[in-house]
Amino acid sequence: MDRQEIIQLVVSLVARVMFLDESLVSEASHLDNLGLAENDLIYLVTAVQDEFDVDFSEEETNQLETVRDIVNKVAEKLG
Repeated sequence: MDRQEIIQLVVSLVARVMFLDESLVSEASHLDNLGLAENDLIYLVTAVQDEFDVDFSEEETNQLETVRDIVNKVAEKLG
């Protein structure tokens, strides 16, 4: 899976979890600016883990601030 595919899937997941139109979400989007609450982050990370079959530690989850952070972490884990 290439980076562009990861970006598209992560953007789609963020939009779905946040009940947003995908056009409002980009790789540069800050999760806080999208209205992501702590509980939403848990749902989002779970959705990402399920979609890509990867695991994020609690520390990794707490470091996620942007959609790009999620994309980078997924890409790193997929190797």
